[in-house]
Amino acid sequence: MGLLTLGGLVFFVPGAVMLQWRIAALRRGYLVVGEIIRWDELKVSQSNSSNSRLRNRTVYTPTVRYTTREGVTHEALMDHNYHLEFCQQYPVGAPHALRYDPVRPDCAYDPSWTAMFVVPIMLLLGGAVMLLLALAMFAGTA
Repeated sequence: MGLLTLGGLVFFVPGAVMLQWRIAALRRGYLVVGEIIRWDELKVSQSNSSNSRLRNRTVYTPTVRYTTREGVTHEALMDHNYHLEFCQQYPVGAPHALRYDPVRPDCAYDPSWTAMFVVPIMLLLGGAVMLLLALAMFAGTA
């Protein structure tokens, strides 16, 4: 039960923090157009997948340069990964829409709803399920 509780917290707390940051960026943030200045490649290996396309894949994360409404220029690694097709559509030098939070202007978010909210909500739900299972186990032993 202790490991299940710990695991639940490991997922729930980061999910809650990420969700809070992204809601803040959505509420008080600004939508701007930046410029892609670099693509970073990340090779992902998932040994539990039987699909070789999913098991060994490469994703790309853009670094963008943008100017805030205050006139300050920032370079930031976007918080979202993309596939090769997207990189080919938006090469280095291409404009890219992004959202930034004026409280944390050095963080750039992909403005689409799925990019902003899927991961934090999945972490929250996964952590909540684990915590509820731990609570049910605790209630069953009491």
